[in-house]
Amino acid sequence: MRAQIEQAVAQFRAGDLAGARAACLAVVERVPGHPGALRMLGQIALRNGRPARAAAFLQRAVAANPRMPALHVELGIVLDRMGRWKSAVESFRTALALRPALPRAHTQLTTTLVRARRYAAAQSACDTALALLPDSDVLLNNRAAALIHQGRPEMALPDIDRALAINPRNYGALKNRGAALQAAGRDSEAIAWCDRALAARPDEPGPHLNRGIALLRQGKLVEGFQEYEWRWRTTGSGMGRNRHASVPLWTGESLAGKRILLHAEQGLGDSIQFMRYVPRVAEQAQETVLELPHSLVGLARESFGAQVRVETEVGADFVADMQCPMMSLAHAFGTDLASIPSATPYLRSDPERVRRHALRLGAGRKIGVVWAGSKAHHNDANRSLPLESLLPLFTQELNFVCLQKEISVADRERLAPLRNVTLIDDALEGFVDTAAVMELMDLVISVDTSVAHLAGALGRPLWLLLPVVADWRWLTGRDDSPWYPGARLFRQTAVGDWDGLVENLKQELVSLP
Repeated sequence: MRAQIEQAVAQFRAGDLAGARAACLAVVERVPGHPGALRMLGQIALRNGRPARAAAFLQRAVAANPRMPALHVELGIVLDRMGRWKSAVESFRTALALRPALPRAHTQLTTTLVRARRYAAAQSACDTALALLPDSDVLLNNRAAALIHQGRPEMALPDIDRALAINPRNYGALKNRGAALQAAGRDSEAIAWCDRALAARPDEPGPHLNRGIALLRQGKLVEGFQEYEWRWRTTGSGMGRNRHASVPLWTGESLAGKRILLHAEQGLGDSIQFMRYVPRVAEQAQETVLELPHSLVGLARESFGAQVRVETEVGADFVADMQCPMMSLAHAFGTDLASIPSATPYLRSDPERVRRHALRLGAGRKIGVVWAGSKAHHNDANRSLPLESLLPLFTQELNFVCLQKEISVADRERLAPLRNVTLIDDALEGFVDTAAVMELMDLVISVDTSVAHLAGALGRPLWLLLPVVADWRWLTGRDDSPWYPGARLFRQTAVGDWDGLVENLKQELVSLP
C-alpha cells in the first residue's frame, strides 16, 4: 500500500488526477480508514471543484483517525472553501488541541476567522499564535486585517511593516497597507500603496476600491467614483452585491424610450443622498422605477409623485431595459465637485403629517438631535457617540427633540428626568414621519447617519458631528459640504474626543440666532 500511495502522490503532482484517484480508491477498498488515501481523495475532489465530496472523504478520514491533527486541518480548509466557517474553526481548534504549535493550523484558523468577520476572535487567535510563531508574516498580516476591520488601522501598520520585512512578496500585506492607510485617513499615502499593489495585480478589486475611497475623500470625484465601481468584485467589503446584475448597467447613455430600474444597494443614508439623481434620470427615461427599502418608500412617493414608480421590491417578472445601483449614479453622470446636484430640497415631506406632528410638539423653537446610528453599521463605533457625551448639550435652555428611532433602555432612563428633551420614536413609522417632524425643527444636530442625510436632502439647517477620520463623502479639512449646502460640519480634533466637540457645540448654540 505504501507503494500505491507513493504512486498516487507522484501522479497527483504530475497532474494525473484520475490516476491518483484510482490508486487511492484501491487503497481505501482494502483499508477503509486509510488516512493518506482519504486525505488525497479529498485534495483531488477539491482540485476538481467538488468541495462537498472532498469534505465527505476528509470526514471519513477524521472519524477513523481522530488523533491526527493534519486531517483536521485539511477538513477545515475544505469547510472554509465551502463558507462553513464555524465548522472550519472547530476543525482548526481541534487540530491545535492535539498539537498546540502546529503552524498551519494557526494560520488557517486566523485566516478563516478574518474571512468570517469574527475580527476580535481573529485578533486574539493571532496574539496566541504569534507568541509561538513570532516571525510568521501570515499571522502578522491576519492580525493587521483584524485590527483594520475593528477600526484600528494605525495599530495595524506595524504588523504590516513587519510582515513585509519578513516576506516582501506577501501580497496580502502589501494590499492591507493601502487599506490601513485609507482607513486612517492618510489618503495620499494610501493611493501610493494601492498603486503598488495594483502594479503587481492590476485586476485585484480591493486596492481599486480603497484607492477610490481615498480619491473621493480628496474630492477627486470622477476618478474616485470610477474606482468605486470595483466594489462589486470585492469580498468582505460589506457592500453586498448587485441584485439586478443580469440587466444591462446604465453608464450614462441615452435613455430615450427606455425603462430603467434604480435600486438601493447599501445604507438608508446612502439611498437618501443619491436620490438627488432620480429626477435627472426620470427626465430622460420613458419610465423610471425606483426600488427602495420599505422605510423609504413613503418618502420617495411623496417626493417624486407620478414622475417615478417606487416599489419595495420589483417582482420576478419585472423587465427593465437598464438598471443602475443608486451609488453608481454619480459615476454615470460624471459628477465632479462643481457638478454635484446640490440644490435642496430634493425630497419633500407630507404636509398633513407635518400638521399632525406640529399639534403634538407645540410651538416654540426646537432642535432635533441624533447621537447614534444603527449598531449593525460596520463603522458605528467610530461614527456614533455615547449619550453621556451629549448630555451637557441639554443643559442649554432650549427644547430638544430626539429624532432617532432606536433608543436603548439605558438611554431612555438617562433622558427621562430632562424636561427639555422630547422623545417621539413611537410616532415615527418611517422616514416620511421623520421628514415631517424635521420640517418643524429650527436646527438638526446629528452624527453621520441616515437622519443627517434626510436633513440635508430636505434643506434643513444641519450641524453634523464627525470623527477625526470621517466617511469619504464629507471630504477632509472642510466645515461645509458640497452635497448639502445647509450643513455645517463639526469634526473631532482627537480620535474619540466627542466631549471636546460637544463643548464646542455648546458655545455655538449660545450664539445661535
